[in-house]
Amino acid sequence: MKAIAAALLLAAGVVATAALAKSPADGYTMLVATNSLLTPAIGQKLPYDTAKDFAPVSMVATQPVALVANKSFPANTIPELVAVARKSAQPLNFTSPGPRGVGHLAGEMLKQRAGIELTHINYNGSAPALTDLIAGRVPLMFDIWHSAKRYVDSGELKLIAGAGGKRLGDAPQVATIAETYPGFDVIAFNALVAPAGVPAPVLDKLSADIRSVVNSTEFADRVHHLGISPAGNTPQELEAWMHREMLRWAEIATAANIKADDR
Repeated sequence: MKAIAAALLLAAGVVATAALAKSPADGYTMLVATNSLLTPAIGQKLPYDTAKDFAPVSMVATQPVALVANKSFPANTIPELVAVARKSAQPLNFTSPGPRGVGHLAGEMLKQRAGIELTHINYNGSAPALTDLIAGRVPLMFDIWHSAKRYVDSGELKLIAGAGGKRLGDAPQVATIAETYPGFDVIAFNALVAPAGVPAPVLDKLSADIRSVVNSTEFADRVHHLGISPAGNTPQELEAWMHREMLRWAEIATAANIKADDR
């Protein structure tokens, strides 16, 4: 990719994202963005405007998200889980790799769509959350499917449902949440964004070069074992998708009263 002599900021945290917003709009600096870029409306004063300070370049990859449970949890499907939650005197606890991330928000979406009570238990990372899930200290978890799959395969956890719009490719026998609640579609993603103001021809060239790699057989072969699906697109397609996602997650976060300083 000779056209890209970019300094990639390899984290979508506030510091890296703010650094990108202040970078020259010359196409030489980009951010590897994740879902956290699309959830700015959670009461946090950010040093940038997510909707105005960035120019989408191309999606790079997506990963499926799944709802998994401790093996002793009494439900095996979403309808059964909802029935358990409605009979419970206390909210069901669930966890995720971290507060305000894609797993946390997926749980809040399920709570709102199903009309049940769920409480998010915060952990700093997937590993400690999975440890306590396996031990039974928390019954449910939304996680990247590739992260949890090994424990489902070993019988230490069970898969309740895929969170995406389609069934998991390596667990097609398990229904998605969307089959009970249409429109429920949650994925993890990585995309490249540049500072706002990069000329359209530069964005188009960057996107084309990225897509030539992302759509290659070699790239697919390298990431397949990580549960990653290549997903290149144009700047216009990525911008439209990001806009829709930002609106959706803002509604979920506002309804759930999620704050930036929640721990």
